[in-house]
Amino acid sequence: MKKLGYLLLVVLIFVISISCSAFANEESQTADGRTVTLVSSSVSGSKVTATFRIENNSGKSISMSSLLDWSAKDASGKKLDLDWQCADLNGTLLNDDFIKGDICFTGVTQQPVKIYYETSFFCGKTLVFTVGAGNQTKNTNDKQKDGITQSADGRDVTLLDAKISGNKITATFQITNTGKKDISLSTLLDWSAKDGSGQKLDLDWQCADFNGTLLPDDFIKGDICFTGVTEMPVKIYYETSFWGGETLVFTVK
Repeated sequence: MKKLGYLLLVVLIFVISISCSAFANEESQTADGRTVTLVSSSVSGSKVTATFRIENNSGKSISMSSLLDWSAKDASGKKLDLDWQCADLNGTLLNDDFIKGDICFTGVTQQPVKIYYETSFFCGKTLVFTVGAGNQTKNTNDKQKDGITQSADGRDVTLLDAKISGNKITATFQITNTGKKDISLSTLLDWSAKDGSGQKLDLDWQCADFNGTLLPDDFIKGDICFTGVTEMPVKIYYETSFWGGETLVFTVK
């Protein structure tokens, strides 16, 4: 009986040690006078929870916003939704002070998950933390390439799917940054559409996934939607830059 109890205790300790090693994946990165440390992370169903510690050694106060500073994508390139019930990193962080808290995202369909922290909403640096599934990033060759692909200005833009429902068109695109510098994405500035009558369509803000910064050798997949379709085909226009960029045209028949 004592041997059995001892065996059970050893098994319990082993299980606990495995759990701790699975979630205690501490990693630190430094930029713009702050050190950001991923203390632990876990994925449960479609939700990822990550605990971060931010230390301010910049010599001045730092403003923090869970909404503006943080974003995430899963391995499919899909942008995840911020869970407001788990968004602890807000407010002002004084010099030589630190804060620890959780940031959570929902909508995970594939692992690993990349969590992005931007040191500033305007021209800041972006730190990337990879969590889940052994923290293995997908190889570029594994990215989905089916569909119609056009390339311009250091990016590949692929139309993966398109659906018409009533007067609304929903198109799924993947954008891959093949260049050596960050790409700024804006649903409002980059995208537009017209139907077969030549009428300009209205952007549906409930379906606008392409915003933020896309790092080199990274990709994002999401939907873009327009309403007001009266005639087919629909032409969807993507501009690589608001100032003198190239325009890619995708026709949905």
